[in-house]
This record gives sequence, structure tokens and C-alpha cells, in this order.
Amino acid sequence: ADTRRICEYFKNRYGKTRQFDSIMKTEIRRWLQSMHKQPAKHNRIRAAVNHMYSYAIAEGVIEVPNPVTGIKRLTEEARDRFLSNDELTAFSKALNKWIDETKEKIAEPKHRRDKLKSIYLLTELRMLQFVMMTGCRIGEARKAKWSEINFERGVWNKPSAHTKQKNRHRMPL
Repeated sequence: ADTRRICEYFKNRYGKTRQFDSIMKTEIRRWLQSMHKQPAKHNRIRAAVNHMYSYAIAEGVIEVPNPVTGIKRLTEEARDRFLSNDELTAFSKALNKWIDETKEKIAEPKHRRDKLKSIYLLTELRMLQFVMMTGCRIGEARKAKWSEINFERGVWNKPSAHTKQKNRHRMPL
């Protein structure tokens, strides 16, 4: 949806009758520079336009150099966004409802394929719950093994190979 909107924006900016290969690098550079106070918007539009030109060049539709080449990405400020208690409660309820519905599909499948799909979905939903409860990265959760979890102490011993910092990590559960 975002890319489609950017393409429409591009088409409206440069006119519907203008040839794609007639748009000069200076025009695109000026357009992107006008967004210097909006680095995220600049970077998304730059990436979409770059992709459009790269695709057109690769398919032989145009034979000009990519005008986005050499235009640098802007540095984006990292943002922290946490769910409020109400959002977290609503999300948890919806997730639990989805899990219950998926369990029902597993209990009475019409076809073996449907049962396997439901089992896969249930696994992914449970993994999402695990990530929400522990705050771990999705890659760490996918690599987790039962042997790493100490049920007596309620601790998950993540091996260094599975953590971003490459250090062993003990996570209370």
C-alpha cells in the first residue's frame, strides 16, 4: 500500500504524460531534498523510486542511468513505542481468541492439509505470545530449545550464538 501510494505521488508530481526516462537526476535530487526535515519519508520515497528505475532498467524499458544512484539515505531518529496497558490487554485478548479458534480447527479438520496449516499457525501464535512475555527477539525465540529452559528455576539460558550481543543470557520466565 505504501509503495502504491508513493508511485501515485510520483506520477502526480511529474505528470501522467511525461516520459519516465525524461526525468532528470537534478529534479529527483531537488524533490528529495525538499523532504530533508522528514527523513523517514525521504528514505521510503527514495527507495521506491530507486526500485522503479532499477526494475525499468533491468527489464529494458528505459536505457538511462538510474537517477537515484548517489543520492544518500538520511539518518532517521530511532523511536521507542510501547503499547499502553489498554492496547496490550486488547491485543492479548485478541491473540488468545485467535489461539482458541485455531485449536478448534485442529480438533476437527476437514483435510490433513488444513490440520497442518492450523498447527503451523498455532505454533506461530504461541511464539508471538512467548516474544511478548519475554521481550526476546523473534530470531531468539525461533532458535530456542526445550533443553535451554530450566523449569525448576524458571530461567531460559540463551546460548551466545542466539543473542545479538553474542553473550550468554539468562532470562527469568
